[in-house]
Amino acid sequence: LLTMGKVPLNEGIAARYFEIHAQAPMGMFHRVPEGRTPMQLADRLKLVCSKYYGVIWDTWVKTIADHYEEIRDSLPKLINARHATLCKEHGIKDPVTQRMVKGLAGWMCAGEIAAEYGLLPCSKDEIHDAFSLVLVEHLERRKNANTPVGEQVLNALRDVLDRQRNRFPALSAFNSSDQAGLLGYTT
Repeated sequence: LLTMGKVPLNEGIAARYFEIHAQAPMGMFHRVPEGRTPMQLADRLKLVCSKYYGVIWDTWVKTIADHYEEIRDSLPKLINARHATLCKEHGIKDPVTQRMVKGLAGWMCAGEIAAEYGLLPCSKDEIHDAFSLVLVEHLERRKNANTPVGEQVLNALRDVLDRQRNRFPALSAFNSSDQAGLLGYTT
């Protein structure tokens, strides 16, 4: 939604959210079950998600209510532990990314709690690996210090350059004094 321009984006938002790009080795997927193509897996996921969307909510709320004291007492420590683990594993030292990882750690703990009470058929290792993968992908995109807003600026600049090619000087004429009609120069 952000990259399609349907939600206004600023650096404050960018500092709090992870972008999730579908750029895995197999399109959207890093692994595909044996005997299936990425397209078959995508079609299966669409079908299952349309059938079971939202089904867990009532069970999730009841589970949290039934184990409220235990979860309430352990959750802050669990979030801090997962946050510390993710930051250490991925060498995260800057406070902006650490804040993002703290939020990610909270969702990671929600998954672990759901798995612990039988609501999510995954192991804690699988949950950790999934969240770690999201973080690795995010960090890889940020290696060049690109932010979503920075990418929007670069894309807008590229668009101007592409549409106005003839209004920029050729590199061979760069030191020329004749700059009439060129963008960025006054005549």
